Amino acid sequence: MPGHTFPGNKLRMDADPTPLVDILSDTQLTVLKSELLDSNQSYCEIILDNANLESHQASNIFIEQAIITDTDFSNGRWTGLELIEVLCRNCNAANVDWLGARMTDTEFHRTRLTGCNLSGTNLRNVLFYRCKLDLSLFHDSQLTGCLFQECDLREADFQNTTLKRVIFRNCDLRNTRYPSTSLTGIDLRGSQLAGMHADTNELQGALVDPFQVADIASILGLVVERLPTDSPNEYTTNIRFQSAGKHPFVEPDSDAQ
Repeated sequence: MPGHTFPGNKLRMDADPTPLVDILSDTQLTVLKSELLDSNQSYCEIILDNANLESHQASNIFIEQAIITDTDFSNGRWTGLELIEVLCRNCNAANVDWLGARMTDTEFHRTRLTGCNLSGTNLRNVLFYRCKLDLSLFHDSQLTGCLFQECDLREADFQNTTLKRVIFRNCDLRNTRYPSTSLTGIDLRGSQLAGMHADTNELQGALVDPFQVADIASILGLVVERLPTDSPNEYTTNIRFQSAGKHPFVEPDSDAQ
């Protein structure tokens, strides 16, 4: 697993940024014995492992410097959630409602977030590494300095989303939607873009690689076809020069002196 760092991370701006896993490894963490995370509570420097929080509902939970592994958050509803320096690994958060959540310097590794509602969220320096985010919603959200690496984002919806310094690296972005969302400066290189819904204005300034040109052309409604190689005469003209020094298509001017 690569060491993940982010440009602009306030805690990792030195020449040799420290990955979150190393920051948490140097912190004295306490294993949380209770599976439930109660509303209106703060949890700092904790480990939550193999907890069953399926369909759990809670509000105004603050978690800082935590490692969460093999935990089931699916079908839950969390309002007013705030995460700072949280590492979430191998968890199930399918169809969870995290509407309006705030996440900073947080990482999700190999976590299932299919159908997750991340609308109205503020995500700053958040990493999604090999996560399933298909059918997820990012309506009216703000993403700054985020990295999606090797993620499945098929049919995710980024309607009216503010994206700044966001990278989608080697992701599946097929049939994703970006209505009223600018992709200027967004790095899409290495990702699958077929069927992506974005108009010309939204795509302006996006960073792509040469292998994605056909997908971009399809998004813009262009038809890309190779020139036929078996019928060269269709595209060439056999020009025979009548005499040396004369252009075959230029006739002398009869009025010339």
